[in-house]
Amino acid sequence: VNSGWWDDLDGLRYTVIESYFQPDEDDTCYADRTKECIDQRLSSCKTDCAKAYESFMCYLQQYGSLKSSEEYIPLTRLEAIQVAVDCINILQVSDDLLNQISQGEIPDVPEVHCLYRCQYLGEGVYDTQYRFNFSRLYIRHYDTPSPEFLGEEIYSCAQSTLEANSDECTGVFRARECFPVSDRPSRTVTILTTAAGVALDQKRCEPPIYRVPYLPEIPFIQIDPAGPLVENVPYK
Repeated sequence: VNSGWWDDLDGLRYTVIESYFQPDEDDTCYADRTKECIDQRLSSCKTDCAKAYESFMCYLQQYGSLKSSEEYIPLTRLEAIQVAVDCINILQVSDDLLNQISQGEIPDVPEVHCLYRCQYLGEGVYDTQYRFNFSRLYIRHYDTPSPEFLGEEIYSCAQSTLEANSDECTGVFRARECFPVSDRPSRTVTILTTAAGVALDQKRCEPPIYRVPYLPEIPFIQIDPAGPLVENVPYK
């Protein structure tokens, strides 16, 4: 669970666990062997712990060698939603726009452009200096594996789009059009839709905050004809 490749709700995250193993370059059957192993070992009557263990052993025995390097661990869905809520608060997204997003509408406006950029930054798949990390994007989309993320065509398309837009937020938003399209809403859309609803609920539930106005002490110089000057005497 801590390595990101298993979730008790989603089960095995194939793109994530694959990143921990290196297949032999001469082995062309490792993927089929691993799939067959998992199909045989992961019976419905086993516990989640047993399923996770058997999945790992299938990859260890059939897929390739276990890497010793540090690998990207994608955020869980709840963690990604929290990142989106934080971005909404940081960017001070308006209630009207949140209502639209919560209904699955993603307007093509500057505020949404920056929301996408913030989300990608928060999930570690985009960097202001190095731009998109496509290996991480591929792993991040564990629920809809898209090997196309690793292709040169998408990389070139995204880089060209970023360079063609002087505004970084807009470039990031437009670059997503280069990504593979599935028959269901993208991961980012579902995350932002949920987060917008959460942010609206938080605003409705928060009671008004009444703060006592801050009245600083006003220093002044008191003049005493019979004595020396006395500085910084609090005003009363």
